[in-house]
Amino acid sequence: LDDQNLIDWEILNDILSLDEDEPDFSKNLVLTNIIFKIELKHLNDFNKLLIKLSDLGHFIKGAAGSLGLITIQNNCERIQNYAKCINYNGFQID
Repeated sequence: LDDQNLIDWEILNDILSLDEDEPDFSKNLVLTNIIFKIELKHLNDFNKLLIKLSDLGHFIKGAAGSLGLITIQNNCERIQNYAKCINYNGFQID
């Protein structure tokens, strides 16, 4: 591993030395990092789904509008805006 420069041993040893004061400190640090990366991936996946939902809402809204289906058109616009984090009054959702 030293030859491949995959690990900064000085930093790793510093972190492991913290286990002397608090058992499992390094283990918890690694687990927290792993959980954070998993959650970040979930957020990215969720954002992709929101974009797809907005696109589908826009598509169905257009089809409903061309057929004169006003209620469906309005509801699809709300879905489209919800996926873009805009509420039905046009204000940005925090």
